[in-house]
Amino acid sequence: MKTLHNTKNCNYRRFLHKRLKDGKISGQFYRFLCRNFPYRLTYHAIDMNVRKVMHGKINESTAINILKEKEKGEIKRQAEMYKSNIECRNKISEKKTAKKFTTEQDVGRDIAGREPTYEEYQKEQAFKEAKEYLVFIKNKFKANKISRKVLDHAVIFIKKCRKENFYLPMRFKTSLYRIYDNDGYNIHAREAEFFTYFKLAFSRTHKYSLYKQLIK
Repeated sequence: MKTLHNTKNCNYRRFLHKRLKDGKISGQFYRFLCRNFPYRLTYHAIDMNVRKVMHGKINESTAINILKEKEKGEIKRQAEMYKSNIECRNKISEKKTAKKFTTEQDVGRDIAGREPTYEEYQKEQAFKEAKEYLVFIKNKFKANKISRKVLDHAVIFIKKCRKENFYLPMRFKTSLYRIYDNDGYNIHAREAEFFTYFKLAFSRTHKYSLYKQLIK
């Protein structure tokens, strides 16, 4: 679902995106907030529940349920505001660019410029996340925060997710975060933990398997 806010025009969206990259929140939680509050994210109930999740006071599923139950009115209001805003923009755009499609070439351009389906949007977002995180983790290697072995495994993992249109699992980002953010403390144990998860994620039967991931 499209939103009026993005990482360029909304400070809180940028904050959430950074926490997503750091592994503090999952892609599922990030998408839930953006989809259900498309008009604005600077709402006190969102901030309160996000901070509770980041501090470990509640899990993400509980936060999602709380927002769904207690903020039904706000979710509905934002959906209406978003729809109204888009309709106004479309009317203005139609007036400025009023044009009749008279040739096959024009019709073809119209079809090519259609809104993507929900499935296409999800695949696009998964690909974009993998691409951005690949650059992010390479920068951590350049800064000597992770070893070459960890980088190689992470690149394989990210490229696999990108190829299969999977979102990067929360456990994967958390394992990497524990490596590059620990200032050398118990680094070998944390790398071993990452490599163990790497093997389990490529299994088709284990509960951490990538192939059991549901894209919502």
